[in-house]
Amino acid sequence: MRRPNGIFPNSFPGRPEGDPTESGARMDQSGEGVTIAAMKRSLPWFVIVLGLVACRRSAPVPAESSEPAGSGAPAAHAASGHAAEPTAAAQPSASSVAGLTFDPQPGWVEATPSSSMRKAQYTLAGAEGAADAELALFVFPGGGGSVEANIERWCSQFEQPDGRTTREAARTTSETRGPLSVHTFDVQGTYVAETSPGSGVRRNEAGWRLLAAIVEGGESPIYVRCVGPAATVERWSASVDAFLASLRP
Repeated sequence: MRRPNGIFPNSFPGRPEGDPTESGARMDQSGEGVTIAAMKRSLPWFVIVLGLVACRRSAPVPAESSEPAGSGAPAAHAASGHAAEPTAAAQPSASSVAGLTFDPQPGWVEATPSSSMRKAQYTLAGAEGAADAELALFVFPGGGGSVEANIERWCSQFEQPDGRTTREAARTTSETRGPLSVHTFDVQGTYVAETSPGSGVRRNEAGWRLLAAIVEGGESPIYVRCVGPAATVERWSASVDAFLASLRP
């Protein structure tokens, strides 16, 4: 039996090289001595090595993750490498007041009306670095006065830093939208309205803005008022216009 070079040694400790002490020893044609006992002693080690190699090859290799451990990233993120697009805000369901239906706008946060004359009230999130604004819908028992009387009242709630009268600084419009008459009022300045009607205590909020409207054509006139820091009101001005356009019988 010929021994492949470099796999097994041709001698073992304590035995002279080529000493055939086992009864089954024989010589091959090359003259190299190999004993059956030596083969028996080395066979268990060979089996152990083969077993270790087989185990190592059969052990499952953990799959590499495309996301860091514990990142919690959705699978779609891992596949594309980009953050998921934000989901568009759901359109709030339509509401009604004084016989007219309207659509609250996305982003408006419904709040509990602070008085019985407020039929709906919303918080509009502040622009960066500015406070929130408030939008409320009013219906007054017996009506809330003429358009001109309300414009005068709104003007009295603002002062102008440049010395002009608020009536000069304000912008007003009146138009017919189907069966409805819509009157709007827009002014900016220092907000000095009373903290509560009849309290005599006035606010002093510089750089505020008021968007107001009177809508006629329903069961009673609806008075709309959006007031807050000018930056916040500007942020939501387009949605206030969309709200007014949504009013319908």
